[in-house]
Amino acid sequence: MHTSVTLPPLTVTSTREGRVCVLGVSGELDIATTPALTQQAAAALRLPAERLIIDLSGLRFIDCCGARALAAVTRGAPPGCPVLVRGAGRRVCRILDLLDVPLERHGTVTLERVEWVLLESQVLVSWAQEACATSRALVARSRQARGRQAARRGSTQLAVSGRSPGAA
Repeated sequence: MHTSVTLPPLTVTSTREGRVCVLGVSGELDIATTPALTQQAAAALRLPAERLIIDLSGLRFIDCCGARALAAVTRGAPPGCPVLVRGAGRRVCRILDLLDVPLERHGTVTLERVEWVLLESQVLVSWAQEACATSRALVARSRQARGRQAARRGSTQLAVSGRSPGAA
């Protein structure tokens, strides 16, 4: 499910992938545009979410009202729902730090979900190990190919000069 609200110069999108909600904020978030953010966030969080990701990669400007609105979105996430912020630029981070507005929140895991979280983390570790092994194999093949190319160049140069490989 994907919805979008645009109140120039701000665009707020919300995307649901299962129980993960991604709230994208781009443009300028200030006193005039915060209502669009709060309305879209409220609509996006009507359905229960296990994780809220706030994507600020397109945010070019934020003032103190915008920072407070983002903090309100964080507080509006369901209890136990982790809130992650991604893509915030240096200027946006600086404003949030100056105003001491923490946006990220760690989630809690209920006893019923502990087993599932452990299984999910084991799968992620397995994928990471597989990716490392694949990368190592690619590096090895690349080195072998470079070695063969260098050997071919060396034998081609010897053939052009008319010398045999053993001659000095």
